[in-house]
Amino acid sequence: MGQDQDYLSRRVAKASTFFEFISSLYCPASIVLSAMDGPDHNTLGFVRIIWIDACGIRRCRVVPKERLKDACGSGVGLAGACMFLPCWGDCPPNHPATTPAGEVRLVVDTGTLRAVPWRPCDSMALAKLRTEMGTPSDFCPREALGRALTLLEQETGLHLSVGFEVEFNLLKAQPGSSGPLSQPLDHSIYCATSSFNGAAEILREMCSQLAELGDVIEQVHPESGPGQFEIATQHQNALDAADALVFRKEVISSVAQSHELVASFLPKLYVDQAGNGCHCHFSLTDAGGQNVLADGERPYSLSTTGEAFAAGVLAHLPALMALTAGNPNSFRRIAPSTWSGAYSCWGVNNREAPLRLVGLPGRPQSINFELKTVDGTANPHLALVGIVAAGLLGIRHKLTLSDPVQVDPGMVTSINDSEGV
Repeated sequence: MGQDQDYLSRRVAKASTFFEFISSLYCPASIVLSAMDGPDHNTLGFVRIIWIDACGIRRCRVVPKERLKDACGSGVGLAGACMFLPCWGDCPPNHPATTPAGEVRLVVDTGTLRAVPWRPCDSMALAKLRTEMGTPSDFCPREALGRALTLLEQETGLHLSVGFEVEFNLLKAQPGSSGPLSQPLDHSIYCATSSFNGAAEILREMCSQLAELGDVIEQVHPESGPGQFEIATQHQNALDAADALVFRKEVISSVAQSHELVASFLPKLYVDQAGNGCHCHFSLTDAGGQNVLADGERPYSLSTTGEAFAAGVLAHLPALMALTAGNPNSFRRIAPSTWSGAYSCWGVNNREAPLRLVGLPGRPQSINFELKTVDGTANPHLALVGIVAAGLLGIRHKLTLSDPVQVDPGMVTSINDSEGV
């Protein structure tokens, strides 16, 4: 019992250090108007001001386009407690941060203003959370990520490049059933051509609208679960990647709805089927855009800096998962022998490891790490804050990786148990 308590105390201490570091990062229009002009400029247009709360839920306040200038200046008022509403209802938790007094201002970030592909007379933009005095709010995830990336650049001269793989189930209503989400679009197996054929028009429409928003699609394919698909996009700088992921999920949901379907990003929708991740691929680049993870003279062609960053992510993974996979449903997805990253290890192209080194021989610019313990319930900006913080701690402390695990860790555990080891 004493050993268990000592182990738990060490883990709690490590998590506390990690979150103290996170906290330090989390605190402290003519062109815009022309973007609103479109083929339906005489139609009443709306601007959706989108923010993502601590539960990863996309929320919006909406103003007529005539009020866009005000929304870019003083913003739109919002109760600060709304950042912390639970995913199951509109009931703020009992915490000093969720007092009914005071508010934040949702200020349109003009750099994120986009026409809504499925409704051209409307636009959407991400919000900057500001105090009533106009200073950055302590509750703003995008501001926190900006601070983290600035700190990474100041200490190392490096930038974080990120690409997300979005997985989702397409669900349809089942006539006569009591619930609208009981029937998946299909029941095919992984990468089945029949599954792609059945959803090709829907996926084409999704990718077409994503391209309108500037996304560069790298892959689209059917996944293992019922009605499950994946869309993977090109790497970009971390803040743009997180912003783009928000719009990406908006597009996927809207296109599905137009086809009388629902897109579910829930980590574990079916008990006995594959769940939905939102795997995060990341690399480090220098000021010239060169990938600095690679060093052909070292083991696994992994640079010293890249190893230290990855070792920090792995060392702080238990605490980091509060930001990347913090919903109880998230832990139903992360299970042994399901390629979801249930173990504390890393591997070279080992899809059972939560941290996977990816790359092609002779192509150093292709080297990146995939973190599998990220899902659709995460606020993407906060998830990346956590990755930057953990990686930066790894660089500061010159952490190193142990030997990679190149088998299913569960199989090793089973063998050891059977031998009484």
